Amino acid sequence: MTKLHRCNKYSGIASVVVVVVVVVVVVVVVVVVAAAAIVIVVGVIVVVAAAIVIVVGVIVVGVIVVGVVVVEVVVVLAAVAATAAIVVVLCSISNRVVSRPSQGAYGGLG
Repeated sequence: MTKLHRCNKYSGIASVVVVVVVVVVVVVVVVVVAAAAIVIVVGVIVVVAAAIVIVVGVIVVGVIVVGVVVVEVVVVLAAVAATAAIVVVLCSISNRVVSRPSQGAYGGLG
């Protein structure tokens, strides 16, 4: 085998090795880029889910706060109504007492 034949043989093997290495590098780069894209998409999904959870939490807290305010308003209105009822009852009793004729010395005329 001459030097030229050996050179051709080795150059053929070298070119196959170069092609295999380039293909492996391209496949690795594609896999890494795809994995990075998947990680980015998952990250965006997680951020969106967190935002949804935050919005739902704010809505729930808002509903709770509004519920508490409504309950407080109802309690205050009930207290006002009870106070008004007590005032009406007391005024009614007071009016009955005042409107009775006094049993004085002048036969109820004064």
